[in-house]
Amino acid sequence: IDVDIHSFFDVNSAKKIGTLNVLLSSLLLYTVRLV
Repeated sequence: IDVDIHSFFDVNSAKKIGTLNVLLSSLLLYTVRLV
């Protein structure tokens, strides 16, 4: 059970980091287009 919970949290954190990276990259592209 502990292993399942840990793997679940790892996947969740990975998804959060992935979405954050996508948002940051899109923001950078948007600012570059403005400039």
